[in-house]
Amino acid sequence: MSEEEIIKGCLKCEMGARAELYRQFMPKMLGVCKRLVVDNQIAEDIVHDGFMKVFEKIGDYNNTGSFEGWLRRIFINMSLNHLRSCKSVFTDEIDENIISETSIEPDGLRSLEYGELIKMIEGLPDCCRVVLNLYCVEGYKHEEIAGILGITSRTSIARLSKAKKMLMDQLVESQSYNLKTLDIVDIEDSTCATR
Repeated sequence: MSEEEIIKGCLKCEMGARAELYRQFMPKMLGVCKRLVVDNQIAEDIVHDGFMKVFEKIGDYNNTGSFEGWLRRIFINMSLNHLRSCKSVFTDEIDENIISETSIEPDGLRSLEYGELIKMIEGLPDCCRVVLNLYCVEGYKHEEIAGILGITSRTSIARLSKAKKMLMDQLVESQSYNLKTLDIVDIEDSTCATR
């Protein structure tokens, strides 16, 4: 089914069209929710509730912009509403005057596996992780993030800066640990070779 056929079918409450919409977009929307709320079960619950809202509000889609973009906004807003209910997006106060633009990336970033990076991002405080995802993944500007989260654009910039710094610190620590492990292995190998 084409996107247009799916939308028309959903407007008529056709189960086949709804099933196809879910099949085509559920994995992407689950990814959006997981990046924002981290907890898999909560993300799955949000996706379920989000599709119910999509089916209810699909008549509001007016063909302005991409349909996927319209869907993403619904799932982002639902994820943020969940975080607001936990107050986790607003609890970490960051000094807005401490903003660093890190442009130097450790060489280890090139060899970092996707799964390791995701775990590092998931370990960030909610307030930083959400801004990082909205800015870097979803493409929102700081002014938009500020409006969505009810913070200043300076706070959004500061939270992004803090997220980057925390990720860099984790990467440096990870590389340092790997180097220490490598040194121990090298010593053990050379000891074995001399026996």
